Amino acid sequence: MNNKVKKQIITIVGLVVLSISAALIVNINNIDAKSSIGYTKKVTNVYKNKKLTKKVASLKKNQAIYYGKIHVIKNNGQTIKVRYIKKNNSKVKGYILNNKIKYSKQVSTNKSNKKLSVAEFQSEAAQAAFKLINMERAKRNLSPLTSDDQMNELAQRRSAEIQSNFSHYDKEGHALHVQEANQMNISYSYIAECIGYSSGYADTPESFAKTQINAMIYDDAASDWGHRDILLNPESKYIGVGVTVKGSKETLSVNIMR
Repeated sequence: MNNKVKKQIITIVGLVVLSISAALIVNINNIDAKSSIGYTKKVTNVYKNKKLTKKVASLKKNQAIYYGKIHVIKNNGQTIKVRYIKKNNSKVKGYILNNKIKYSKQVSTNKSNKKLSVAEFQSEAAQAAFKLINMERAKRNLSPLTSDDQMNELAQRRSAEIQSNFSHYDKEGHALHVQEANQMNISYSYIAECIGYSSGYADTPESFAKTQINAMIYDDAASDWGHRDILLNPESKYIGVGVTVKGSKETLSVNIMR
């Protein structure tokens, strides 16, 4: 792309999508928004109480669970550490021994059950979102968007920024994606941004991308269908997609221009 092209029109669209799948929400006693996911090291019993005397369930090895803070208690003269947990996608919840939990930076699995690092999840989710957007455009006989390296860099930067500031704007009301595009010497006549997040871990990069893009295209009435119109704009040519995973929060930024 020619960075010397004169800017003719700048269209700023300030829209936000909040797409949280019910299956991904952590909302149980002693487990808050900062909770993390872990896996059982072996077959593990779940108990109703901290002293681990009233068994309520048994979990298999490598079972995904959400866990809360550590409780240090005295049990039969010994000091033990327990955590309150919830089984992923289940009503099973209670206390287990802390040493039965496997903590890992690996956040998800792909279709072949290969463990993914955070960086791999982010990359695969961004690619999945890019493909889904072009699939939706193809359904409507719209030309596909071309992935652009500078736009991808912008989108990745924005996806990291919205982890702490879920907005298109800074405190002075300036559109951040426009400011940063200018700083990167990106030339455009139109530029727009869609952002979204999920709280908790998606099963796969593809499921995260699908949840986000479907919400923007098919469930966008609250934003007067602004996200849909950005993604399906027939005159747009280039796209950048970025995904950031931090803790239990996954954020998406899609930047489109012509």
